[in-house]
Amino acid sequence: FNGQTFGPMPNAYLSGSFVGCTFGDLGGEGSPGVDAVNCAFTNAVFAGIVKDFVDRHCIFVGATLPAQIPFYAHDMVMEAFRQGFVLLPPLEKAQIQAPLQATQLFVEGRYENSWENATLTILKQFGEASMTKMIESALVSQPGLVSHYHRIKKRHADRGEKWPQ
Repeated sequence: FNGQTFGPMPNAYLSGSFVGCTFGDLGGEGSPGVDAVNCAFTNAVFAGIVKDFVDRHCIFVGATLPAQIPFYAHDMVMEAFRQGFVLLPPLEKAQIQAPLQATQLFVEGRYENSWENATLTILKQFGEASMTKMIESALVSQPGLVSHYHRIKKRHADRGEKWPQ
């Protein structure tokens, strides 16, 4: 598909290439949601609300991402990290580059890894301060994803588990 407009889509299965396409609302309350598999959303614009959107083996090169990305939109979250990283000043990039690369290696293309176990794995390698800096810097435009990270931290604190420092 090239330059087409789609949406709203409360329930859909997507596969293929969507170059320069615009998407309205994806997923929605009470719907089975949108499942995207093996998609290339090159320069696509996600203009609507994205809810109940699951992606696997998708790329989002040059895409305008939605204001709120669901944390389970695995590949879209990784693109948010990439887009956020390139906008950072050089010093901040240097501070978060190692944990971000480790996150990418741990997560990309490995859908059995949830964000919770990715968070715990990266925390063990780099500590809480580096992990928090990476999340809050690279995902500054995605407050929902930053909140999800803090919910993971709170859940573990409520269980009495200590975070690697």
